Amino acid sequence: MKIIDLVTENCVKLLEGEFSLEVFKTTTYMKDVVKINPDYLNSFIVLRGYVPSVFAFSYEKKLFEFIFKKFINGIDIDDNELELYKEESAGEIMNMIVGNSLRDFKSVKSLIKLSPPVVHRGSRNLINKEDTEFYSSKIVTSRGKLNIYLLIRPMTGVSYEEIKNSGR
Repeated sequence: MKIIDLVTENCVKLLEGEFSLEVFKTTTYMKDVVKINPDYLNSFIVLRGYVPSVFAFSYEKKLFEFIFKKFINGIDIDDNELELYKEESAGEIMNMIVGNSLRDFKSVKSLIKLSPPVVHRGSRNLINKEDTEFYSSKIVTSRGKLNIYLLIRPMTGVSYEEIKNSGR
């Protein structure tokens, strides 16, 4: 669980430091769940290495809207490009958090590689297969919640295409 703890810690630092959000509570635990119901905006990154896995960030709408306004910091965006900028921002935020966390995570077995982030709005439910472990963190802020999921499939790995096509 060390990696999800690091990701959660780095996420809280970013939310508090860069976005001036008050974090009320974080909860991290292993979940024995059958499915995950994604929220408003969801970003995914596949980790390749010693333990193939997927991180998913699932934002409540009011939280993401607040973060997005801070993230673009006054950049003028055409209305027809707004949704693209939101998706790119969600991916970049996740990239920063997971990337910084991996810098602090030492894998003795192999190098950990990241896929490009994939972002979906209201993705389909994620179903737990028998060989998958789910860890999760819930971060409750003054503007809403963010759920972080770590899905580990130690025997078979996780396909980037599986994630990319999951919201279609």
